[in-house]
Order: sequence, then C-alpha cells, then structure tokens
Amino acid sequence: MSDFDQAPRPHLDDQRIIDPPSRRRRTSPVPSMPPPMQDADDRPKAASYEVGYGKPPLHTRFQKGKSGNPKGKVKGSENVSTVYREVYNEKITLKTPKGPKKVSVLRALVMKQRAIALQGSLAAIDKALLRYERAVPDLPDSLTPDTATDFTETDFQMLAELRAQIQAELGEES
Repeated sequence: MSDFDQAPRPHLDDQRIIDPPSRRRRTSPVPSMPPPMQDADDRPKAASYEVGYGKPPLHTRFQKGKSGNPKGKVKGSENVSTVYREVYNEKITLKTPKGPKKVSVLRALVMKQRAIALQGSLAAIDKALLRYERAVPDLPDSLTPDTATDFTETDFQMLAELRAQIQAELGEES
C-alpha cells in the first residue's frame, strides 16, 4: 500500500475542501421579487403587464421623488468660468498718489502690466500691445501719418528713435 492510499480523506460535510470556491453553491435563498407596484388608491396593478422593449419591469423603474443621478452635480456648485469672473471682478484697494482707490482685480492687473511696460521691459511692452490689440480689434493696422492725424512730426521722430533703440537691443538691423 502506498502513502497516497493512507492519506486521510476530507470529511464529506466540509464543502470548502470538496468544492473549489468557483463551484460553491449559494447557501442563502434566492431573493424573492418585490411585491407589484400599486396605484394611488392602493390597488395592485394588473399582473398581465407585458415586459419588453421600452417596457421595463415595474420594480426597476425610477422611483418618484428620487433622482436618477444621485451623485450628479450638486446644487450651487460653480464652474471655472464663474469662479474666474467673480475673482477678477472683485474690488480691491490700491494705494495711489491721490489716495486709496477701489478697483477690480482685472483693472489692477492691467495697471501693473502697464507700469512694468513703462519701466522699459520689452516683453511687457510686447504683451501689453498684443493684449490691447485683442481687446480693441477696431484699431487701424498701422499708425502712419495718413491714419493718425493726432501725431506730430516730433512724435514720429521719437517713435523712429525708439524703434531703432529696440532693434539695436535685440540685435536686429534694418
């Protein structure tokens, strides 16, 4: 007789040893169907209701007064554009030479960029002009003596000198 024949056999009442987990039988009874839905006058609906395409079983339909999407958007929540709009339109107090002044955050940012551009930062000048062109699209394409009548000859000379200075700093020659 071999060692295999002498090994103890599992007890027949121990289901875990005999059946692998994938083959276990359900130990609890199958849940029963809920009672049929009732009308407002507490009469059961007809048992002959036909289930099919577009006609789900009565017990699986949406219940009155309950949301079909309970984890959906919460009332009063804000999207990103609303938050930006509120933050940039909020009023803050700036210290000016004439005293404190209340302005919107957006106006304060534009004023700060203007101040940096006026200090001579070429990047700030370029960005300020690009943003101004986007914000005010009805500007003429170029300011020439024909289109800009408010400029004097001295103004054009100053602009030419400024252009030459910027091109020299950038290393460009024209």
